[in-house]
Amino acid sequence: MKWSRYNIVVKKRDFLIFNTVTGGLLEFDKTEFYEILKIRKNPNLLNNCKYKDELIENNVFVKNDEYIINKKVFSTFKDRLNSETLSLTIVPTMQCNLACSYCFQDENTHFKKTRVMSNVTVNNLLNFIKSYEGIKYIYIIWFGGEPTLAFNVIETITKRILKETKVYLFSELITNGYSLSKKMIDLLPQLNIIKLQITLDGSKDTHNRRRYDKNKKGTFSKILQNINKVVKCHPKILIAVRVNIDKTNQNEYIHVYNLFKNQKSNIVVYPGFIEDYSSTTCNSVIDDCIINKENRYSFLIEQNKKYGLFKDNLLPEYTEQSCIARTNKGWAIDEKGNLYKCLANIGDLAYSIGNINDVPIIKNEDLLSEFLTGYDYLRNQECLTCESFPICDGGCPFLLIKSKGNKKLYNRCHISKGHYKELISIFTENY
Repeated sequence: MKWSRYNIVVKKRDFLIFNTVTGGLLEFDKTEFYEILKIRKNPNLLNNCKYKDELIENNVFVKNDEYIINKKVFSTFKDRLNSETLSLTIVPTMQCNLACSYCFQDENTHFKKTRVMSNVTVNNLLNFIKSYEGIKYIYIIWFGGEPTLAFNVIETITKRILKETKVYLFSELITNGYSLSKKMIDLLPQLNIIKLQITLDGSKDTHNRRRYDKNKKGTFSKILQNINKVVKCHPKILIAVRVNIDKTNQNEYIHVYNLFKNQKSNIVVYPGFIEDYSSTTCNSVIDDCIINKENRYSFLIEQNKKYGLFKDNLLPEYTEQSCIARTNKGWAIDEKGNLYKCLANIGDLAYSIGNINDVPIIKNEDLLSEFLTGYDYLRNQECLTCESFPICDGGCPFLLIKSKGNKKLYNRCHISKGHYKELISIFTENY
């Protein structure tokens, strides 16, 4: 047995050992810890240690760290090659009824020429889905634009999938919530929609300055009314309330959190950090708009210290999951039938893999290969031997491609890296 490279040691009043594989956090006094240090130098002493079982169970001492690498690499590839699930982000239209101050769409000519998905594209979408023989599940994210502006397309596609295939269908609707009519709300369960994502950007005044309709009218009150209608009609549908965070509204998150914290329903509030995924910039000053990883970390720590938020999320957890862009059955499809691996690319034809209306569908196999395997942390020796490897997902595939793997242009590392000691200290103070 030997000391695992995935151990993090923090000295407070006592000594804490956190293992990034198991998530175990062990506490020892000075005498106990010095005994463990002796075992680290001479592993044969482990057999006589009264904490032997605890230390082995939490991977503090392991036979070999290589088995952890091999297990995660195998399981991650297995997840990427999942033969049972087809994951689709479908854009029925890129039209939108809002004019948000930070929206990227106004600068993209693709969106100015947008339309609703045609019957021909719908037919070819169904053929595309049916081409995946052997799948058992389809998970659809309805995206836009504002997908409720083409709700009839959502109905058509959903009903045809249920009628023409034998798969289990689950879907999520990402909507601004402004146009949710009673008819739409009533139909949500019939369309197998199990989750809504709706955005509120702070207090009423702040939200209305950022998310207004085409006539500059505020949208907060109507969106909140529609959220309450969904909760009342369908308490089993999960509502994820996203707060888009940038440097100008970081202090507003708590307002939205407090708005729903006493709700006895399936409502969760979470921060969505505004990042620059495109070659364009935000419509406001970019330094105010963009949140980098250090900004995100500072926000999470500040919210915890001030309000006790995120205390269950301070310590990172082991993961074998990959971004949908890395999987062989994950696609984003716009209203014109263009295929992408990343929803952040929708509308940017430079990152289109092909089109479901064409034969053959796949036109850019080089780009597809780059998304699936390019700059992969599972083939990067520095990543494989990093103490954060067990809890890291390797970073954003698109930003790795865009930066060509240049660390100075894009930091792929987990947000916790370099902050473990502070995170562990704060975690112990919370409990």
